[in-house]
Amino acid sequence: RDRSSLGGNVQETYQPTTTAGSMNLSIGDSMHISDMQPGQVVPIDFTDQVDYNNIRHGFWAASDYLYKYGLSGMAQKRNYLANNPQSEEEKNIPDILTRKPTEIIESTNNDTISYSKLKMAAMELSAIFKNYPDIYNTNVNLFARNSTLYRLTSENVKLKSNYGYAEMQVNASVRTLDGNEYHENLKKIVCTDADLEAATLKAEIIKFAEHLMLIRQSKAINEYYCGPVMVEDAAISNIMVSNVLPLLTAKRTTNDGSSLSSLLVGKRILDSHLTICQYTDMPTYKNTKLIGNYTYDFDGVKPAKELPLLQGGFVKHLLCGRYPALNCLTSTGNNRFMNASQTVGSTVAPGILKLTVDNAKPEAKMKDILCKTA
Repeated sequence: RDRSSLGGNVQETYQPTTTAGSMNLSIGDSMHISDMQPGQVVPIDFTDQVDYNNIRHGFWAASDYLYKYGLSGMAQKRNYLANNPQSEEEKNIPDILTRKPTEIIESTNNDTISYSKLKMAAMELSAIFKNYPDIYNTNVNLFARNSTLYRLTSENVKLKSNYGYAEMQVNASVRTLDGNEYHENLKKIVCTDADLEAATLKAEIIKFAEHLMLIRQSKAINEYYCGPVMVEDAAISNIMVSNVLPLLTAKRTTNDGSSLSSLLVGKRILDSHLTICQYTDMPTYKNTKLIGNYTYDFDGVKPAKELPLLQGGFVKHLLCGRYPALNCLTSTGNNRFMNASQTVGSTVAPGILKLTVDNAKPEAKMKDILCKTA
């Protein structure tokens, strides 16, 4: 992790090796497991150095705890279902999908992100703001992680996966001419040293700074506005992740049953001109490596190279992992690795989502329509 401001290094943290683990243990069979919420895991603390006895003790302690917790959870779940009967459709849905033995072992690669280049890139990118004295509180934060993930299950699923990436966050502030303070940040993920050194990355920082300078010249809108808005650039992906993606992801819990998304299959939820498709065979886009590209998920399931989620505004398929729900009874291979700071687990997440419009118009034309409509 490195933090730089105006070309100088402010803070750096370097950990050559850290280890983290987690465990999931459920009691019962595929139709009824003890988990009230799917995918519950317990994090396991290890020493920074790889030590067999330490790892063995960590998993033993976690399994002891989870077995006792599972006995209590199964009793609680049976009691709840006895007092809250499920519909016939929900009763026939298994709590968890069984898996065939699978072994996928990736060879160990060199680090995809080197720390020396990470530090140099942070200083060079932060120096760009020297050309914009009206922008203050500027800093560039780069966090890199090179990981090797291992997974072993009682169904003899054996996985070893390698990946690395760097996450960049740029923070800056500006004060408008009428005295209002404005804070903004830019986030981006890069996957290789070449991406860190690419001219396009510097161009994005310059564009970010120029955008702040335009905001500095703007005036606050104090009048109440109720009308159409135009969403562009990164705001589109934010809306997709926050508002649309949950409606395209299968989810089922003991208390609530299948979520709203299961009821939306075959129904229109967006404009009829919109189509959303998931791709898992797109390693690069415009010479940029895509971190969302993958060949198998946390359970060793290979996803379809192309999966239409939304066609003409209608929901066609849902993303699903190992826990099925109504209208999504098989895995789509979307149970993705989740490697948080101290927990290794999984979550249902998409690959690469492509949003297309069948009657797309140029940006200038869209702005013209917006002004006329407003």
